[in-house]
Amino acid sequence: MDASGFGLALVLDDLLGYDRDRFTSLEKRFRQVFPEIKSIKLLREMGYLAPVDPSRPIPLLQQSEGKGLHFEFGTTGRIVPASQVSDGVLLILAYFTVLYLPEPPRLLLVEEPENGIHPKRIEDVLGLLRELVSEQGQTRVVMTTHSPYVVDLFKPEEVTLCRRDGDGGPPALE
Repeated sequence: MDASGFGLALVLDDLLGYDRDRFTSLEKRFRQVFPEIKSIKLLREMGYLAPVDPSRPIPLLQQSEGKGLHFEFGTTGRIVPASQVSDGVLLILAYFTVLYLPEPPRLLLVEEPENGIHPKRIEDVLGLLRELVSEQGQTRVVMTTHSPYVVDLFKPEEVTLCRRDGDGGPPALE
């Protein structure tokens, strides 16, 4: 996913086409974290196709119609493109999207979930991820973090501590 939400827009559009109720449930859960966002919009916009041709060092881009990810804010009704919202908004939407897929992955790897998310929201985000995983029962989540604040949000039996020995050897598990 890039800063414009490019890859995410495609997955959300597929999800919306596959199961509108599932998309609506995802949007409702997302608004629990971001109540100021009224809706997720997938709006038509021009994009580019980059055909894969290994014989060409520089691909020829062809204009093509696509969809872009936007957010409607409830207080103003203003529609804002994904490139203009915070990384945290896009990350949280991406986590939720993965868990709402018709066939969610068995394993979701999340590196430093606190990055890009406001410190006051991290507890809400981890709580909602925990609920979604519990409800769908198929996905296990493995997170890495350097934040003691994130670690404090888990029970001791849910945490595995890894550290390097003083000689720089492989990490030891505790």
